[in-house]
Amino acid sequence: MSTRRSRGAKARKRGRDDRPSAGRFAPAPHFTPDGNVPRIQAAEAAAERGAPIVGLVFDEGVLLGARYDPMGGEPLPAFLGRNTSDLRGGKILRLGPRLALVGVGLMGDIAAVGRHLRGQNLPSTQAAVDCLGALFWERTVRDDTRILGTFLLLGSTLDDDPRLFQFSPSGSVHEYVAWARGRGTAPVRRRLSEGYRPGSQAEAEKVALEALNQPTTYEWVIVKRGPAR
Repeated sequence: MSTRRSRGAKARKRGRDDRPSAGRFAPAPHFTPDGNVPRIQAAEAAAERGAPIVGLVFDEGVLLGARYDPMGGEPLPAFLGRNTSDLRGGKILRLGPRLALVGVGLMGDIAAVGRHLRGQNLPSTQAAVDCLGALFWERTVRDDTRILGTFLLLGSTLDDDPRLFQFSPSGSVHEYVAWARGRGTAPVRRRLSEGYRPGSQAEAEKVALEALNQPTTYEWVIVKRGPAR
């Protein structure tokens, strides 16, 4: 009797360990019959719920901006004010005088990407894009880890040429002159893609505030071409 109970207990223990909630992710189908990838769709939908971000190329550089909205009555971080310049966290991460990113979605994922990039040798814009693209792609195709729940915009003047890229939870990378992500930005993206042309920094700042719907609390960072500042 004791032997049977022991075997039964072992069987029950094996059953508990095999459940997805036992500390690992259960493999999910990569494609449904209609051609969708549920994990990617879920990650993109979660990221898109965040307050908007925007990126704009202008004549001398790239502007990255982010809006902050209180969630559920919670106060905003103390360091945030109108256009805070000392970036001590949040959605925007300055990775150097000529490289920065802004993200919308899970704040922990944005921070993790920043830590990953800070540990790399990034001599050029292409090196930065390749490094970040490889990270997103790996997290997208592997079954033993979670997809990054963030859309990121990367602004670079590492090659003395202002460039803006979007990285999505699907692992795709696209280059834009102006772009926005986050809650309610679909019409903003249409306006930017149809009507924005790079001009002065002042013009870019005006367009950024319009894209963020004239926020009361926001931050932005600017990376410029020329000697490192």
